[in-house]
Amino acid sequence: MVKRHVIRYHVGSLTSGEERHLKNIRDFQNKCSNKDPVQIWYDVRNGSLKRFPRGFLEDDESCAEVVRAFVKEYKSHHSESYPKVYDFSDNKLSGLIHKKYEGSPYRAFVEAGFTEPDSDVFDPVLKEAPWSILDNMPHVFMKEYMRVKAVKWLVEKTGKIDRLQEITADDFKKNNIVVVLDRYNNGSPVGALIEAGFEISPADMKLKPTDYWADRFIRQKAIIEMVTKSGKTPDEIKLNDFEMAGLWTIINRDYYNGSPIKALQDAGFEVDTLKRKKSNRFWQDEKNVRVAVTEICKKTGKPLNDITYNDLRTNGCSGAVAIYDMNTIKKIATSASS
Repeated sequence: MVKRHVIRYHVGSLTSGEERHLKNIRDFQNKCSNKDPVQIWYDVRNGSLKRFPRGFLEDDESCAEVVRAFVKEYKSHHSESYPKVYDFSDNKLSGLIHKKYEGSPYRAFVEAGFTEPDSDVFDPVLKEAPWSILDNMPHVFMKEYMRVKAVKWLVEKTGKIDRLQEITADDFKKNNIVVVLDRYNNGSPVGALIEAGFEISPADMKLKPTDYWADRFIRQKAIIEMVTKSGKTPDEIKLNDFEMAGLWTIINRDYYNGSPIKALQDAGFEVDTLKRKKSNRFWQDEKNVRVAVTEICKKTGKPLNDITYNDLRTNGCSGAVAIYDMNTIKKIATSASS
């Protein structure tokens, strides 16, 4: 049976929209006072009724009864899950889920009593961690306390309470709360952790935030620490050393264009570029050829025309020799001063 609700407004306070809303509810209650809301839904679904009566979607309790009945029916076939938006639509409840609950199944479940401890349909998981059993919940995370709750739940679930620096964006994705990162923390796990009250800084994270390395001082400090801990001389540091130290992002973004040499030099280290093996890609840049040949001329004390293949090979320019003949190398070197 449709339950009648007392709707109170202050005299003279009704807007035209409120008057229309009140009229629709009264019309619905007068016409359907002897009908069960769930039976009305059944009749709409099987085609006995073309549509829900006017005012049905504005009657909160009738809608809640239908949601409870639908969830009960759905869970009899899918015991571990709740219906999704398309499940509502497939069962002639498209208007209810989209108009009444603004496309949010979670809101429908809340208003139907699934998160109320005193309700017969109370589900503690839906109350404490709805993201663990529902998909697509942007509305939920608009509230900061829900984001904080979700991040604390994630830390506990992953068992990383003592290893917060290992929390990654992938953890958020796998546990269905990536919206906390993308919409509210610029994709940064450390931002989400800080918002949730955890004491951690970007420098502590194993995978640093995207914009963390934009600060040149931070990059220089990290490179110096990496060289010191490695026990190697700057000339011995290779791309792999950056990768092993978690500094891959520094090298492969616009800061140093994939060059360990540029990174080391920016951090204040003197690097003998002639001793370092270089890729073919390096030598395809004619500027690098000019610089290398100029350094060899200074080192050997020879003028450009006296430089030999042996001078090039013994001074780290075998890659250039493999790509260019001597005349081309000298021509490239000469173009530096032209």
